[in-house]
Amino acid sequence: MFFPYIKIPEKEYINKIKAMGAIIFFDVDGTLYKTVGKADINVKHLLEVFNSAFCTVFAWSGGGDKYAYQIIKQLGLTDYFLGYFSKIEPLPFEPDITIDDDDYTAKGKLNLKIIGSR
Repeated sequence: MFFPYIKIPEKEYINKIKAMGAIIFFDVDGTLYKTVGKADINVKHLLEVFNSAFCTVFAWSGGGDKYAYQIIKQLGLTDYFLGYFSKIEPLPFEPDITIDDDDYTAKGKLNLKIIGSR
């Protein structure tokens, strides 16, 4: 897990997240963008909606947490995400919602699949 701007201890941070609204995990490749270097405008709007609803949004990727951060930074979307996770590592808490283009990563209470994104 990669939290580039978090300055409070991890355990305290996780407890604060659980006390907040829905925890949402967005996949990077094939979900946040379809064309390398360009964010999907509909997904960007969805991120705005989640942020305005006080949801806690994270990016995750099979390429790792630092890879997820790098792509989100390139897309100019860092303001929408609180942290970054690897799909390969165990998560420290259960997401309420996962949004992904693959079924095998469904780990949330609600799992939304992006269809036709590849």
